[in-house]
Amino acid sequence: MIRHKNGLYTKDNLILVIAGKIENQKKLENIIADTFQNLPEKSSIEKPEFKNILPSKQKDFYSKKTEQNHLIISAK
Repeated sequence: MIRHKNGLYTKDNLILVIAGKIENQKKLENIIADTFQNLPEKSSIEKPEFKNILPSKQKDFYSKKTEQNHLIISAK
């Protein structure tokens, strides 16, 4: 599990989001660079090819005896 994590936490597979009032951008950039400098450049794990196959059943309706409604919408 650790090898899997280390193989995926790489510089090419990372997004960092920072929000808020940034007082010293250069200092923040240096902290980020120091924090992530030891990450590998590229992933060492090969990901399987994604097969974009739609399911055969596209809709379904059913009733149940609760006072809840659920709406699920998916798009390709």
